[in-house]
Amino acid sequence: MGIGFFYSKSLEIQMDLKAAKFNFSLQLADDIYLPNYKGSLFRDGFGVAFKKLVCIQPGKNCSECLLNTSCVHAYVFETRVVVVNSMISLNRTAPHPFIIEPVGGKNSTRP
Repeated sequence: MGIGFFYSKSLEIQMDLKAAKFNFSLQLADDIYLPNYKGSLFRDGFGVAFKKLVCIQPGKNCSECLLNTSCVHAYVFETRVVVVNSMISLNRTAPHPFIIEPVGGKNSTRP
């Protein structure tokens, strides 16, 4: 058996692999200190902003929401495993379908 991801419990989605690369720049308003791995900070910020944009029940935890099987935010940030094999049977979530790779090695900067 393989792995499937779903929007609906009754519908297994077969998807073609698609990729896109997006570049963006941020302008700072204040001094900032960043951790060594900045990707997790930006991923969390992206998740908060994305949820504010698409969520119709912002006070709920995604796992408790009745719409979590059809929600794009839940798919991107809480992608669930539908069918598992013995190698991944302990995992209930799949890796997030995106990568954030910050450029530059500085940990602090001024605007």
